[in-house]
Amino acid sequence: MSVLAMTDLRQVLRSRVRAEAGGSGRHVLILAIDGVGVDIARAVWQRATITTMRSVFPTTSSAAWLTSLTGMDVSDHGIPGAYFALDGHELLDVFTFDGDLAVPDRGNVFSDARELGYDSFAVLGDLGPYPCSWRDLLLRGATSVPGPTFVRPSGGRSSTPRPAAVARSLESVVDDLFATTEKRLAWVYVELDLHLHAHGWDDIAIEMLQVIEEQAVRQADRDVVVVAYADHGVVPTRASPEITNAVDGVLKAFGASMGGAGRARWVHGPPGSDADLSTVIADALRNDLPVTVSVEDPDERFVPRSLGRSRVGDVLLVAQADEFLIGPGWTHEHGSDLDEELLVPFAEWSR
Repeated sequence: MSVLAMTDLRQVLRSRVRAEAGGSGRHVLILAIDGVGVDIARAVWQRATITTMRSVFPTTSSAAWLTSLTGMDVSDHGIPGAYFALDGHELLDVFTFDGDLAVPDRGNVFSDARELGYDSFAVLGDLGPYPCSWRDLLLRGATSVPGPTFVRPSGGRSSTPRPAAVARSLESVVDDLFATTEKRLAWVYVELDLHLHAHGWDDIAIEMLQVIEEQAVRQADRDVVVVAYADHGVVPTRASPEITNAVDGVLKAFGASMGGAGRARWVHGPPGSDADLSTVIADALRNDLPVTVSVEDPDERFVPRSLGRSRVGDVLLVAQADEFLIGPGWTHEHGSDLDEELLVPFAEWSR
């Protein structure tokens, strides 16, 4: 089976846009669906041609979406997860941080489109409630426009509108963008992940994938180039008091703090600590945690001395089973390296 690396997605999209720029100049629609593994996409998207794509580690949205648009690996763009240390300072939340993240500007899908004569737009959708430096970097070079939201930040079922209503609003926004003879590319974000955290693949989540395909087919029938992809999948995960107590005990004993997100976490020692203390912390965690939690050297996962590695602690915890640290009321999570999290779809629809 041929597997596309997420770091190569930018070049794949560039080739699609280049082909159109040199031909009929059709509009290009890119649907970015948060939280969809390749197996569920193959089961639901019956009209699509689907290529399996391998996401990045950690399998978190902040890392994967930036890689998908820039082509840079996590070690290069330096956004390893939701919570990490910047220049050795206190941990930041990447979805609220307003400041310089020092991500190298090596262009992205939007700048590629502009070079090929396309105007680029980003339909914010569920990214709307998260104004932050990370979002600015993610969408650098695109004109942002509002769009329909699928999940409110609470993630509860009562806050999730019916997928059909979201689809109608989405169709209206895309139709307005493409009601011109100018060549346009639109990247559209749809947040399934927050709903999946609390409910998994229930009827609402499946229906949302179905209406996304309906919209994709409609646009393809209107002679629009339509593709879709995801950042990561999700797996069933439940809270483990044993793991929670062990991690909390070690953090407290050594004055350490925890970064990362989901099923991949890392430990930062107290200010001024050295590699010897990191070794002691790692040994304590290995002694106290079950074998289903892998305690690792981050140098094995990130390029040593790279930007991404500099923002990760010196002890890495990766979940290998369905018990780990997880938010209250959540049933599904992501972040580690199981195939269900790493393997995502790159889908294409044609007339």
